[in-house]
Amino acid sequence: MRSGLSPLGIAMGVPFPLGLAHLASQVPRLLPWAWGTSTGCASVVGAVLASVLAMHVGFALVVSFATALYVVAALVFPQTR
Repeated sequence: MRSGLSPLGIAMGVPFPLGLAHLASQVPRLLPWAWGTSTGCASVVGAVLASVLAMHVGFALVVSFATALYVVAALVFPQTR
């Protein structure tokens, strides 16, 4: 089965491991904090918020909003080498 969401899943799944790798090379003592914050807080709050928003405004708008947030994050935190 083909899914139109696969490109979004890949695009949204790549920044986290890249960010962790960058953080590990720059400030390794913050790695557990970043991991815990992301998985312990952002994942839970994001899943609940996305579900509630999707019920009220629709799934397409939630995906559009998430895409806009990722674009803003990419502009605010440009790739460093």
